[in-house]
Parts: sequence; structure tokens; C-alpha cells
Amino acid sequence: MKRVLSILLCVSLLIGCLATAISAADDSVNFIVATDLHYIPTPKQTYVRFPGEKYYCADKEATLTSESCAIIRQFLRESEATDASFMLLCGDLTNWGTYNSHVGMAQLLRDFAERSGKKVFVINGNHDFYGNVSVSDFRDLYHDFGYDQALEIDEATCSYTADLTDDLRLLALDTCSNQYVQDSITPELLDWAQRQAETAKKDGKQLVCIMHHNFLEHIPLQSKLMSEFIIDPAKDMKTHLINWGVRYVFTGHSHMHDIKAYTNTSGKTVYDILTTSLSGYPCAYRTAKLTSEGLDVKTKYLQGVRQEDLPQSGYTQELLDELTGDLQTFADGCFRLAFNVKKDDFVGEESLRRRLSGFGGEKLQRALDVIYPSLFANMNLPIYTKDAEDGKSLQSIAEGLGLNLPQTDDRDIFDTLYFFATTVFCGDENVPYNDERIVLFTQCIYSALYASLCDVSESEREAVLSDLSEGAGPDLSVTAARVGSIALKGMGNDAMLETALLLASPFIEMYSKDSDDTPDGDAFLPNADDTPIASFLNTILHYLRLVWTILKRYVVDGFAIWTRKAVR
Repeated sequence: MKRVLSILLCVSLLIGCLATAISAADDSVNFIVATDLHYIPTPKQTYVRFPGEKYYCADKEATLTSESCAIIRQFLRESEATDASFMLLCGDLTNWGTYNSHVGMAQLLRDFAERSGKKVFVINGNHDFYGNVSVSDFRDLYHDFGYDQALEIDEATCSYTADLTDDLRLLALDTCSNQYVQDSITPELLDWAQRQAETAKKDGKQLVCIMHHNFLEHIPLQSKLMSEFIIDPAKDMKTHLINWGVRYVFTGHSHMHDIKAYTNTSGKTVYDILTTSLSGYPCAYRTAKLTSEGLDVKTKYLQGVRQEDLPQSGYTQELLDELTGDLQTFADGCFRLAFNVKKDDFVGEESLRRRLSGFGGEKLQRALDVIYPSLFANMNLPIYTKDAEDGKSLQSIAEGLGLNLPQTDDRDIFDTLYFFATTVFCGDENVPYNDERIVLFTQCIYSALYASLCDVSESEREAVLSDLSEGAGPDLSVTAARVGSIALKGMGNDAMLETALLLASPFIEMYSKDSDDTPDGDAFLPNADDTPIASFLNTILHYLRLVWTILKRYVVDGFAIWTRKAVR
């Protein structure tokens, strides 16, 4: 009997060692990620910015500033109830960047940390320096949230490193320690980060990174169309991050919800995990679980806030009902109104010039210079004749060209662009090329271009068409070609056709096409390079876990039951 018990004891010890080894390999950490909180102290009364509109309290910058404190409080309550160990905040903690707003934001985080016992780690965004706050002020104000725990701090910026767990180290990079939206990555900061990566490697730590700017393009042509939101590609940040051993980078700034992967020629991958603004449509944050196998990220959408956290007067009952029970509808309504107010930023003459300045050659730009004023006016016509007071619409122009516009609820091109924009902000955008709104948008651009050519003199028109015939063709993208084959099939004037597609395709690519196949909302991002050795090791680990499951079920649990019976 003693011999049997000795054997069973040895077996149990071996199984225990195996369990410990596998458990170590299967250690996981849960955490929360949010960005662009845009906190302002709650005003006593909500602002009335657009009298006569249902969402009169909307902010023209498309963030819910009056409601930001209530939104942040709700986010912190939900976070408190999770099993997350810590929270990562990727910048734009405040909206105005004033000292007092930072004091208020830091206090909210301090209260949360004391209630929940969860750690919070922050980095700055461009809005955090719009006021009277310096780099040293920021570090002092948020000393509890990364800087007191820091292993190293870059004295020139807000960058630092800190241990998140025994195996995980945070690299918090300051990409905007100034009030401008362009990145402020310097060679000195890159050298500092390189030294931190070398130290982490010596210490056996895996690095994860937070920063405000994106470093990969989350929409096609982002570096051309939205260069202020992405680190200058010439700085080759993705290569630096891979060389530093960083796989997961959490970013913000663009207010889009998107995940982009980059894999180099050696099979090493880095992810740019961009999260939408917490205080803007669609009011979302991420939960994450990191294991030896990879990162499992989920998206959480806020559904309502508490009325006592809101400005205490100024809302209609309808808006209060949405804020407390249907926040997504309220945020969407405010976003739409702000988008409409800022439509000149998207389809205005100056915006068109800026967005299209990098496309086509000198002759195309010369041709567009002649028709820009008229093109801008025609692009802002009502789409359908029923909405036109004077009968002039893009539909009437299109019908004269033999085009039959798809019927939608859109009143103008802005409405169509808004549909595209919401898909980007929510993530997982990939509108088919034959979607009625892509067809509608392309046909409207073609019609507006035709009308603009009719608005200039005959000599100007001939010169423009001559320039267009030489300037447009080489720049046509795959998107333009596919859209043209669907939306403008049968249209005869090659120069005008190609120019219309050249004008339409940047907007289509920017707002309706994802830059890769990585899911944006909920995704599993492997924690191993795509190499034969890594695949082999992952397979071995998988089978070890399977063996452990079987042993636990039939041996360990069975032995425990037998022991209890023997004791009795």
C-alpha cells in the first residue's frame, strides 16, 4: 500500500510540475484601452451652439465636450467592474489642455484607481498642450499614472517606461509634446526608445507601446489625405518598433476604430491598434486579454450616462432620454450635425485643392485650377430635383448625361460622405464597389465636373480637356478603375471620365475601404511571428495544453476524489 501511495505521490508531483509549467506559459493579463477622452469640467448648463437644431448642444469638432465628464465617469464605472489589472490611455485626456482641466481629469483617474485598485498609465495627446501646460506640468499632474512607477523618463518629453506585470513592460511614447497635430518624433527620442528596448530585452520583458499618433495607414492614402494624424512615413516607425521587439501598439488621434498590421520581409509583425474617441461617436473603448498565444481585443460601446453627471440644465427631455438610455443615437446626431457644419473641410474649394494637390501631374492641377470655384458650387447642389428650390440638381445634370442616379435618402454629397465616415469611425469598413452610395457619389462627381466645364468659356473648356487628357490617366487607382466600370459604364469622354474618377476615388478610398483584412472591432492578434519555428512551437504548446486538460480531468481530479474517499 505504501508503494502504491509513493507512486501516486510521485505522479501527482510530476503532474503538478507540468501544470505549473503550462500555467506559466498560459499566464494572461487583462487590461482596458481608451483614448481621446477630451475631458472638460461639467458646465452648469449645456452649451447651445446650434439654435433651432435638435442637437443644438453638438460641438463643431464632433466630440461630446459638454457630456465628456459624464461619459468618462460611466467609462470608469464600467472599467471598475471588469477583471482588468490596469488601464492604458493614449492621449487627448483633456479637450482644452488647461491646467484646471488636467487637475479635474487627474482627480477622476485618482478616484477610480483608489476605488478599483487598478493601475492607470497615460500618455499625452496634442490637445493636452493646447492650454498653459508644459511637459513637466503634465508629468507632475499625472505622476500617479505612470511617472511615479517609471523605470526611465525621457527628460525632453513625456515618454517613459514602466513595468505592467512581471513579464510585460510599457513603452509610452510622446509623439506630440507641442500644441500642433503633426508628430514630434525626433532622432533623440528614437535613440532613447532604442536604449529602453535594449534594456527590456536584457530584463526579459515583452514591450507594449502607447502613443497618440498612428504609425501605419488606417485608410488608404492616409499619409497624403490626413498626414497630420500619422507619424511621418519617412521616419519608418514601423521598422523601429519591430526592431525594438514591440508587437502591439495602441494609438488614437484619428478618432477612427481600426487595427492595421505590418509584416516585414523576415515575417515579423507589428500591430497599430487604433481606438476611436471615447467622447465622440461611437463612444467606444477596448478590453484586451494578452496571453502567450496573442492579444484578444474586444470593443465596448457606452449605451448611456447618469443624469446626475450631466450639466443640470439646458437639455430637452428627448435629449436626456437619449443621453441616459440611447447614447449611440445622441452621439450619431451630434456627429452628423458637426460633420455638416464642417463640410467645407471635406468638399470645400480649399479642401479640394489640398486633398488633391498630390494627385495627377502639373497639367491636371492646372486644369482643376480653372474649374475649382464652379466645381465646388456644383458639388454642393442638392442631389435630387425634389430637394432643389430652383430645380437645379445633380440629378438633372446626370439625366442630361444619360445617368440614372440611385435613389437614397441623401440630400447632398455631404450626406453620402457622412455614411462613409461613420463606417470608418465604427471600424470594419469595406463598402462594396457596387454599393448604391459609391455609385451615387461617383455619378454626382461626374455630373458636377461636367457642369463645371459648361460654366467656363469654350476656349477654357478646350484647354482644360486637353490638360485633363494628358494629366489624369496615369494616376488612376484600382479603386477608380473598379468604380468607373460600375458607376460610369458607357460614358464616352475619356478625359472627363478619368478626371471624375480621380476626384472621387480618394474620398471613396478614404472613407469606405479598410486598409487590410484585420478585423477592427473584435480581433485576435497572434503573439508569434509567421515563421516555421514559431508555428512549430505554437503547435507543441497547443498539444501540451491538450495533454494537461486530459490529465487534469482523468488523473488529477480522479486522484483527488480517490484521496477524499480514502481519507473517509
